[in-house]
Parts: sequence; C-alpha cells; structure tokens
Amino acid sequence: IALAAYNWGPGNIDKSIARLEAKGRKVTWDNILKYTSVPVETRNYVQKVRSNEGRIRSDPAKYWDSIFNKSKA
Repeated sequence: IALAAYNWGPGNIDKSIARLEAKGRKVTWDNILKYTSVPVETRNYVQKVRSNEGRIRSDPAKYWDSIFNKSKA
C-alpha cells in the first residue's frame, strides 16, 4: 500500500482505504485493486516492485535503476 501511495499519492490511497472501511472490507492491496479504481500505471508499478523484491533487496542501487529506468537498462 505504501508503494501505491508513493506512486498514486497518499490522498488517493486514503480515499480508497476509507471506501473499504465504509463497506466493512479488510484493507489489503488486493481489496484496493478489487474495489477501487487504481490507475494502470500504479497497478503496474506495485506489481513490478513486488515481483522484483528479492533482487532489489540484494542490491538496491543496481537493480532499482535497471528495473525502473529503462534508459539505463
């Protein structure tokens, strides 16, 4: 959820969380995706970080740039 807030803005995440809570739903990333309108760019960004988490943790400086800055890849 923090990654989405970084990419999409904390206000948008706050609104999504409020909507889930108002409906009595658990606040999870999967529920935010299912019950709110998350931009494709944010969905892709979060998925990309999550799928590369191990590599990023092993050497953040090396992998962050290679994954997110296409011009440096």
